[in-house]
Amino acid sequence: MYCSMELGSTELAARLEGWTKESHGPDVRLVGEPEGNSSGFDSDIYFVRFEGESLVDRWRGPLVLRVRPEGVPVESACHEARIQNWLADSGFPAPRVLEVLDEDGPTGRPAQLMERAPGLLLIDAAKRRPWSARSLIGAMARLQVELTRMSTVGFPDGADLLDRRLALVRNTLDAVRDPNLEQALQRVEGRSGYLRNCEPVICHGDYHPLNVLADGRRLSVIDWSDAGLGDADGDLARTLLLFKVAYLGASSPFEARILKAVGPRLERTYRRAYETHRKPDPERVLAWQAVHAVHGWSQVVAARAGLFGVDPARLPEGLENDLAGIVDQSLR
Repeated sequence: MYCSMELGSTELAARLEGWTKESHGPDVRLVGEPEGNSSGFDSDIYFVRFEGESLVDRWRGPLVLRVRPEGVPVESACHEARIQNWLADSGFPAPRVLEVLDEDGPTGRPAQLMERAPGLLLIDAAKRRPWSARSLIGAMARLQVELTRMSTVGFPDGADLLDRRLALVRNTLDAVRDPNLEQALQRVEGRSGYLRNCEPVICHGDYHPLNVLADGRRLSVIDWSDAGLGDADGDLARTLLLFKVAYLGASSPFEARILKAVGPRLERTYRRAYETHRKPDPERVLAWQAVHAVHGWSQVVAARAGLFGVDPARLPEGLENDLAGIVDQSLR
């Protein structure tokens, strides 16, 4: 996880309480201290709760403070908040953002204060009740399809998701010379016209079991920073690829070996569950997997070059070769 700020929980609590008193009334107070959670890859996550007669109902429940990493503009946090609130208003299970804080706020960095989605991360729910894993995967697939079937009228983002996905690759190559990655990018860009020829739908952009929470059979979806209008097959392709490389999120070398062995099986299980609700185009899914693999490859190159706040030692050996193989296999 990136370190987004250097505040201790006691100092953060004091700042949050002072800010809330100014914003909502002098009787408002923070219950306890912010509880940190390390599950955010590119943000610092804190669980908070306020009480006071001045608070409106939505501020009385469990909340999440998501502090964005250094360099992320406040407009990015505002844009993501508009997407989440539009989805919540449309009936999709995304937590509503109550407030966006800028650099002058109590956290010193852009942050979002939002409703806390109930339940556990889907991957943790599946670990706790392994017999429910298949039904959880099925529910996750069904919800991804439901997202693509929503009306796009009024959706607050019209960005080109292909350009957004490849922007990091281009930026990495500007900073680090890597002929193999550059050649892979050229091959992917050669399919850009084909990939853009689609009916745009709402795409999450990073849909996987660490961004889905399960509360029994009820699911919620978090982290909408990569969302936009795009190709449904492209959104599915990223999910399938992330199942394939699930070992990257392992908490130990042993778990990594297990996930590397079962990742392809999870990918097939998810694909079958998805196909019961929507029939994807296999050729487009393969082409999009190449896009996402090139993007992941560039992240690894950037991390090894020290461009990210990630310890390169945490990256598995041979990861670039794994992703290069996926690109080559997908574009044959």
